[in-house]
Amino acid sequence: MDVTKALEMKIDKLKSILARVDTENFIGMVATEFGISFDLSESVFNKTQLNSPFKQYLYAVGLVLSVEKVAGAEKDYLPMDEIKKTLNEIVDIHGQMFFSDDDKEIDEKRQEAIKVSMPVFLNYFNTNFVTYEEQVVERVEKWFSPFSDVIREKLGVSVDDLIKIFNFIRDYLQNRFDRIKELQPKAKEDHQAFVQYMMEKGVSFEQASKDLHFPNTIQLMKEITLSHQVEVSSTH
Repeated sequence: MDVTKALEMKIDKLKSILARVDTENFIGMVATEFGISFDLSESVFNKTQLNSPFKQYLYAVGLVLSVEKVAGAEKDYLPMDEIKKTLNEIVDIHGQMFFSDDDKEIDEKRQEAIKVSMPVFLNYFNTNFVTYEEQVVERVEKWFSPFSDVIREKLGVSVDDLIKIFNFIRDYLQNRFDRIKELQPKAKEDHQAFVQYMMEKGVSFEQASKDLHFPNTIQLMKEITLSHQVEVSSTH
């Protein structure tokens, strides 16, 4: 099969999957995979099982926001394994476009084209922007502010509003991460007290759980569970 045709088929397959996926659920899963990890030795590549996690997920998020949703799609439909597999297949097919699909020698004209296109492809899929947050915000202002009226018409908010929303979410989540950091040593003390109580009283885990109440540990688990969420009430 022609490489270009195979690529189009894979992209269409990904679009058809994402058309049935709940946008909020998918973006939430992406945020989770880039978020807190309880295994500090685990790389983002192992965690996501993607060849180029940042670029592939940005591409998928762009698609899930732009595809026309299928009416009546299941709320819980989120086949992440199939999505990741298709994303990796798309990258692999892109790579095949730089090589001959038969035993014939690549002609000089195609060699010259590959010299230009392959570095661009590798740079796009194998790297991510190394920039400060302020630089990204500055780019958004510079690139999109001239179209602010169009964006407001389509989205109901201006570029300036979007940047303010970003700043609010960043500060809100940072405060939550700070609370998690503060609660971790307190929860460790709770754990030690819990274990000591079971040993001294000779009671089971279940009984100790009924007898003892550790608000710091409870709050820590709540903060971790909500680590990538912003409560609606906090926006008012």
